[in-house]
Amino acid sequence: MAKPAPYSNTDAAEEMAVVTLRSLLDPKRAKADIRTRDKYPNVDGTIELVDQENRPFGKFDIQVKKIGDGQKSYSCPTSLVSYSEVSTLPVILACVDVPLHQVYWRHITPTMPEYRSDQDSFTIHFDETSDCIASDGIYIQKWEEIIFEFRKRITDFPKLQREIADKLTVKNLPSKDIRLFQQYIDTINRLLDDDFLAIKKILFPDVWKLGVGVFDTSEQWVSFQIYKIPYEEPAPLVCKLEGNPFHSSVRTPYAISTHGTQRGNLADPETSAKSFVLDKVKQVVGERLLPVHGQLTSIDILFSFVDHYYHLLAISPNQDSYNIEELSYALNQHMLRVCASIASSSAQSGNHFVSLNLESVANHIRSNKVEPIPPSAIPVSFSISSRHFPIKSVFDALRNIVAADIKTIKRPFIRKNSALLPGANWIWSGYNPDDEIQNITLMLENAIPEYSEFIQRNRLKLPESRYLDKSTSIIMEYVPTFTSGEWGPGLREHHLRNQSQTLPKFAVSIRSDEKSYIDMSAFPQVTYNGDKYEAITSSDSIADFFFSNTPMLNLLYRMLTHDLSEHYGISLFSSRY
Repeated sequence: MAKPAPYSNTDAAEEMAVVTLRSLLDPKRAKADIRTRDKYPNVDGTIELVDQENRPFGKFDIQVKKIGDGQKSYSCPTSLVSYSEVSTLPVILACVDVPLHQVYWRHITPTMPEYRSDQDSFTIHFDETSDCIASDGIYIQKWEEIIFEFRKRITDFPKLQREIADKLTVKNLPSKDIRLFQQYIDTINRLLDDDFLAIKKILFPDVWKLGVGVFDTSEQWVSFQIYKIPYEEPAPLVCKLEGNPFHSSVRTPYAISTHGTQRGNLADPETSAKSFVLDKVKQVVGERLLPVHGQLTSIDILFSFVDHYYHLLAISPNQDSYNIEELSYALNQHMLRVCASIASSSAQSGNHFVSLNLESVANHIRSNKVEPIPPSAIPVSFSISSRHFPIKSVFDALRNIVAADIKTIKRPFIRKNSALLPGANWIWSGYNPDDEIQNITLMLENAIPEYSEFIQRNRLKLPESRYLDKSTSIIMEYVPTFTSGEWGPGLREHHLRNQSQTLPKFAVSIRSDEKSYIDMSAFPQVTYNGDKYEAITSSDSIADFFFSNTPMLNLLYRMLTHDLSEHYGISLFSSRY
């Protein structure tokens, strides 16, 4: 007699992994709906967060995996990242060490430092301080931050109802206008999907495509709305809308923006569409929302943050090295516990969410004794921000260092010497000539590799970038403060044609007197090291950004700004940090 088919050999282990995860989750804040023995790929269920009144706050897709005893890493298939790009929810991976009753987690995104799209799998290294699901509730705080960012992008717009979507057609829209708006929205989607996928994922994380709804067209005017089409939601790319375009009662579900303009401004729909997308690019770059990549950039961010907020982190200032385990605890445990304490004490009656600025937090702890408490012990949720740092970049930087399995970081740039500060000091004051030159040389010599990784990992397409083009030589000539007088430090940047590649791809020179290393008297013909070359562009600007917070990140965004200006015609702008 034939025997019944057995359960899989991994059935018991998988069941125990889910049981362990459930036992560690806070049932008051995290409502788990996790399946076992299912046939669905990619995810095992969902976790829904609720607020202190038991109301839903946000939801994740979750995949649960058992890892080896005492193991703190997991070989993650790239297919899970691919799934995260089409999921309408953030995706969490939970890895369970059953014997040690330990669960690690990670937010799965295509900008994870470990992820490589050309590999079948990649190794995730977990940090015991920041990646554990434990009773202190730090994981809840971090999940709420992810949900908060996600909600900021999507929850201003009501859910698209099928009965509404069925009414969105191109009926009564002239054929010439159908074609015009098809070109318009097609260009928007092409740019977002091909050139600026990272921008799309930041601003519109739940979107399959953008669509356009046309209210009215005449010989002189057109009015329309741009709206989001999420995955699995029915909606056309072009449709006719009725009513007043600027009246809230006719606002299309998932509407992003409403426009009224002279028809002549849409005579070239591709140019108009490009302008729409580039405004979104300006927003992301201006707010420095792009994920951080690059080892030197990451280390620079961490030291800059610690130098500024050491009292908030309970770390000794001005150290030349930091143990990553201690730094991770300071950021992921101590700082969040201090913020939890202040959020709890400052919350207004009936308010269940507090937004904290780290400057205010730092000022508070200078004059008040604050007892750090776990986020799980307070009746409110909170988020943190800073006027001086993009907070997400700080945690990105730490994640990059952990992913590289670096145990200790050393200060990359020499600190200011307070003894050298004059009475009325400038931002660049406090460095002797040798220290200034050493710092600037290290930054500039690492500019191209750091920028290359930043662009590639953020999947920005800049095929005409002269920083990345081998046939262009970049010569950076730094004018130190001790030769510039009252004008401050300067940076002269020369892009020279180098098809024969007789010049190095990138070179740094430090001006030591009033004479430049590059003779520009016959521009665009320039002389460098005695030989003549054709310049593509040359520029001369103040280089005070080298002396601000996060100078490497400042340099990368400066290069990105230059590329966006050259490649897409975006006028120069500076980020807010």
